[in-house]
Amino acid sequence: MSLRNVIIHYHFFKNAGTSLDHSLKKAFPGGWLQLETDAEGPVTADRILSRFREQPELVVLSSHTARLALPRPDDMQIFPLVFIRHPLDRVLSVYQFERRQTEDTEGSLQARKLELPAFVEWRLDRPRDHSFRNFQVHRLAGLADDGGNPADPYRLGLEGLQKLPFVGLVEAFDQSIHCLQAWLRPWFAGIELKTVKLNVTQAEQTTLVERLAHLKASLGPALYLRLLQENEADMQLYRQVAAMYDRHQIPA
Repeated sequence: MSLRNVIIHYHFFKNAGTSLDHSLKKAFPGGWLQLETDAEGPVTADRILSRFREQPELVVLSSHTARLALPRPDDMQIFPLVFIRHPLDRVLSVYQFERRQTEDTEGSLQARKLELPAFVEWRLDRPRDHSFRNFQVHRLAGLADDGGNPADPYRLGLEGLQKLPFVGLVEAFDQSIHCLQAWLRPWFAGIELKTVKLNVTQAEQTTLVERLAHLKASLGPALYLRLLQENEADMQLYRQVAAMYDRHQIPA
């Protein structure tokens, strides 16, 4: 029996996911779906598989809130997608996005009320809030064999990352899409992924060095150092992925 090939995009907030989803929707017209935690419950592996089985035409499922526990069905081959980003650059992008979005979420209400330093402090002062505290490692740790023991967050995040057959890098988005297309093509014949960048803030049109310098100047040395320390594991993870791209070691 031939396996059905399906793609799951684990959409990390402000990690170029909107641009990736746009490319996937264009590549698979009528075969893309977004699924989020709602009244039916969390987006678990079982719920994802149920949705694929309910919709035979479905090829890609994208979710911000899906638990990173990879489904292992007997009748499908799963292609999971995750993109990693410089964690401090992501902080600035989240703030700018929250300030301009019209939906009244807790984050957007605070972002419209607070200047950047106060917003960062508000996030960091919330003990259970991982939005600005090793966000990517926290998400990936769910794939680790010991289920996410926080004793060594970088090790857990790296272990989770190593279980993924593909990882993209926001700072090398075009290269990532090229590698992704090459990886998927043997199973999805003729796939063409276009590198259109959407949902980009004005600041994101500058260089990474410029954005980090702006962030440091805006926060001041003490808060910037605190933010850096709170994201030490994410920084190590980011460097690991960036080095993979520099050495052209992404699967293709």
